[in-house]
Amino acid sequence: MFVDEVLAARIEAGEAGLSSSVARGVAAAGAAVAIDPVAGGLAVLARPGLPTNKVAGCGFAEPLDPDALTAIEARWWRDGEPVRFELSTLAAPALHQALLARGYQLEGFEHVLVRRLTAEDATPVL
Repeated sequence: MFVDEVLAARIEAGEAGLSSSVARGVAAAGAAVAIDPVAGGLAVLARPGLPTNKVAGCGFAEPLDPDALTAIEARWWRDGEPVRFELSTLAAPALHQALLARGYQLEGFEHVLVRRLTAEDATPVL
C-alpha cells in the first residue's frame, strides 16, 4: 500500500496526539508541560528526557511560523531539552528547508508500516 499526503498527515496527527496525551498525563500529576501548535502539528514537552518530547504532525496544513518556533525553542532550551522534529518525507519541502536553514540536522529515519483494516480486524479476540 502506498501512502499519500492525506494518509501521512493522519499518521503524523496520531503521533502528535499520542505525545500530547502523555503530556496531559504528566500534567495531571502536577508537572508543568507545554503543548504548542506549530506548522499544523504540535510541539510537546512533558518532562525533560521523555521520548515523547518532540514536534510532530507538521508540514501538511500550515507553513512554519518562525516566531512561534523561536518561542518553542527558547522554552525547551530553558528546560535543558533539545527540540526534535519528527517529519514525514511527505511533509512540505519548504518545512524541511526552513529547519535546515535554522541549523536542524537529520539524525535518522523512522519507517511506519500501514495496511488497510478489514472486517476481520474488528472482530474481538478473546
